[in-house]
Amino acid sequence: SAVPSFPVAIEMFENKFGKIELDGKTIMLVGPVTKELPERLAREYPNSKIIAVNPVFNTSEVGNIFYIGDLIQNIQRMSEFKQDILVVTKFSKVHWDMRERKVTLPTLLEQYECEGIEVDRILTSHIHQQDALEELHRSIPDARFIDHDQAEKDLGFLQRFPLIVAFGGDDNLKFVSQRLQGGFLLGINSDPRNSEGALASDTVESFPQTLRKLERGEFKIQEWPRLQISINGTTLPPACSEIYIGDRENIFTARARATLGKTEFPIKGSGMIIANGAGSTGWFRAASLFLFLEN
Repeated sequence: SAVPSFPVAIEMFENKFGKIELDGKTIMLVGPVTKELPERLAREYPNSKIIAVNPVFNTSEVGNIFYIGDLIQNIQRMSEFKQDILVVTKFSKVHWDMRERKVTLPTLLEQYECEGIEVDRILTSHIHQQDALEELHRSIPDARFIDHDQAEKDLGFLQRFPLIVAFGGDDNLKFVSQRLQGGFLLGINSDPRNSEGALASDTVESFPQTLRKLERGEFKIQEWPRLQISINGTTLPPACSEIYIGDRENIFTARARATLGKTEFPIKGSGMIIANGAGSTGWFRAASLFLFLEN
């Protein structure tokens, strides 16, 4: 397709390399504008396989002609799609504690030992998360990666991406969800060996397959209702899973009156947890486990 006509291309080839026999061979045409040339060659060389590659064609087989088109489009869209992914990563406990305590890793491990903390388990989880993050970088090198601090600085930045990946655990997915006005959110568990991940159920091992399904449109959208709350007329960001209402200082008993529909009832205790479906397996379940044993 880079020369004026196919016969001219054959003549140029034969002048340089000698006579060639096309019948019974595989002939690939890259970028033919129309199907005229593939069809003509198919008639002239009925024992040959004619492969015509152009994104404008639908991938199909017609006689001895193989058209390859939308597969090329898929490759192009996949490249563009990966650039439209934003990954919000969490800090591992080791990273978080090093930052908050302003210490090096050896010093932090010494502090863990003195505090009776399971150093091996925490350090192993930290290594697993770092390995998983590196693998994710390799899977989508064109994607944008930011951490919690960067996400907090510019909430509008998150709204620009059609797909947000929350890399971490359930709490990280909740963190990201609370800062999104809408859109598509996918959770990847950064350490499935040590964290179950009820909400962030994907893994770095399964993510390449997930990505291919997303590109092909082989997915279903699961709409999650979030919880909205306002305090004295000020609306707060939506919560992904639960809202807690209680005193800031938990040494005091929380006292309030609540209205649900037309029913009003008193609240007296450590506070009140309001959860939706996404929050039914977390704090709400732990707090109410022995209240609903019969059911």
